[in-house]
Amino acid sequence: MTFLNLHRMGSRSAQWQWLEDFANWLEDGLGVRHGLEIMAAIASEVGAKREQQFSHHLLVAIRQGQTLATAAESWLANDLRCLLAIGEQHGCLKALLADYGSLYQQRQQWRRLFWRQAAYPLMIAFAVAVAMSGFSERILPALQKGLTQPAEAWVVDWASAIGHGLFQFGPGLLTATLMALFAWWLLRPQWFGESRQRLEKLGIGRGYRQQVGVELIQLLALLLRYGCSLRESGLLLRQHLPNYHGYHLTVMDDKLQRGVTALHQVFAPELLNHAQRFRLAQLGRGTAQRTSEVLWRSALRGFADIERQQRRFRIVCFTLLYGWIIGGLLLMLQAGMAVMYEIFQTL
Repeated sequence: MTFLNLHRMGSRSAQWQWLEDFANWLEDGLGVRHGLEIMAAIASEVGAKREQQFSHHLLVAIRQGQTLATAAESWLANDLRCLLAIGEQHGCLKALLADYGSLYQQRQQWRRLFWRQAAYPLMIAFAVAVAMSGFSERILPALQKGLTQPAEAWVVDWASAIGHGLFQFGPGLLTATLMALFAWWLLRPQWFGESRQRLEKLGIGRGYRQQVGVELIQLLALLLRYGCSLRESGLLLRQHLPNYHGYHLTVMDDKLQRGVTALHQVFAPELLNHAQRFRLAQLGRGTAQRTSEVLWRSALRGFADIERQQRRFRIVCFTLLYGWIIGGLLLMLQAGMAVMYEIFQTL
């Protein structure tokens, strides 16, 4: 079920781990068949059933004359199968996997950093929302039972209103948000068109679009380094990558057919940030080797460019999150103190 990004080798991390191990055997001087035989034997010995099945499946396939990329269908993600196809066609599988490894590690490091920074404030903000809901529905009413009339302080009214709203609408809002995020996760690699472009102009999905731009630069740079032309690389990637990537590759191919050669013009402007466009505009003219090196340098710095551009947006989001956390805690504290003050006044 590739539409759901589900493959028989499991997660993308597990897929890349297998490829990395395979590349290590190739670097040790073994042939493809010998490397697969060793990996299948080791996987069988240690009880790694999925890895053993995949290695054995590839081994049987190449003995029957199939290519690795064809045999890996339904097992590996499309871009990883594309690397296998190019590596086999151009006889550079070992070097190609090694170079892609550096880009893959950079990409994973960027994603881990993003979620590491976002996970803690999100969890605390959720905990504050739950606490405020419980505070207004359970604690405040219990405290005010000892009063002849409810406390009239504004902080009590605000805490009660906000907490009651969270209690009433919070679960539904959370469910709707999670469903929307899941739908976006499913649709974003496949959906393209005017409606998608209008949403991106509003800033929705802009981060993913820039991530796609960096991934395309990285993959094109890799293929150019190993003998493919820019147009040939785009056509090969279009066969394996999702529809959204393919849409932008089609736009690039149309420009190349019209004779456009400047890299900052070949790539759609919305795919690149200002730093990448400036870099490609300065250096993106010359021989194929020159083009390859320019793209490769841009690829290595791609996620750092995105990180710089999104830093301001992330600061705004984190400021709002921590503002909600601190404001919610202070509101509950002051509301509780106001009610306690009223209770002491009646004693």
